[in-house]
Amino acid sequence: MPIRCCWPQVAAWTADEVCKWLSAIGLHNHASIFSDTDGALLCTLTLEDLCEDMHVPHLDAIAILRHRDHLIARKAGVGLEACH
Repeated sequence: MPIRCCWPQVAAWTADEVCKWLSAIGLHNHASIFSDTDGALLCTLTLEDLCEDMHVPHLDAIAILRHRDHLIARKAGVGLEACH
């Protein structure tokens, strides 16, 4: 299920900022896959999108979603349960 309460600043990220964030969380090897993915799209990605459409390995896709959800929840000042 896509996250619904995407922190506005994350949603405003450029594709370059998304790639920098991937590097910051240790997943820089997927930057080329995300070269056209801006923050608004990042906020809507699901596990299926990452694995099936973008061909991100399952464990890396889970890591990306967890990091994204924690970042958004932390910045929004809400618990993760409020975001799903």
